[in-house]
Amino acid sequence: MKAFKIIMFLFTLITISSCENYSDTPIEYSPIYPICGEWRVKITDTSTGQLVATTVYTLNTYNTSDNDVDKMWIRVTAAMAGGIGTVRGKISCDVKGLSFSGSNVADISVTTGATFSITDGSITLNAIDMPSGVKADKISFKYTTTKVAGKTFLIEGFRQTLWPADQNFTGY
Repeated sequence: MKAFKIIMFLFTLITISSCENYSDTPIEYSPIYPICGEWRVKITDTSTGQLVATTVYTLNTYNTSDNDVDKMWIRVTAAMAGGIGTVRGKISCDVKGLSFSGSNVADISVTTGATFSITDGSITLNAIDMPSGVKADKISFKYTTTKVAGKTFLIEGFRQTLWPADQNFTGY
């Protein structure tokens, strides 16, 4: 019995002393984080104050291939309502100011030579209480395009949380 206790003590001592502590692997963020991300957005016609559609669209903002700290891509691949269609172009951003904009940006999602402009683009961190119980970042900007002349749209939404309860949330 005494030998068993000694063996168990030695086994426990060896087990405890052989454990290694590894530090957490650092997370590498894009140079434009937290402006980049996947967003769920809705579109409002600023002249009427009405939603263009009840659909919630996915909008992506992401860094350029050369990792510029003052430029980003903006893209919506699904055709948005109100004649807006798809959007893809490179715009300016200010990471520290959590803002972005672009004037007469070539919309490379279409081949018609369309351009768009973005004003008042901003990100507000932890601004929206989501149905899932988490907080999400908010995105908001005004959008004009030559595809729909004379109209300004307010596009606003939240950073994708991937919680099922949040997918089509429009209460922001």
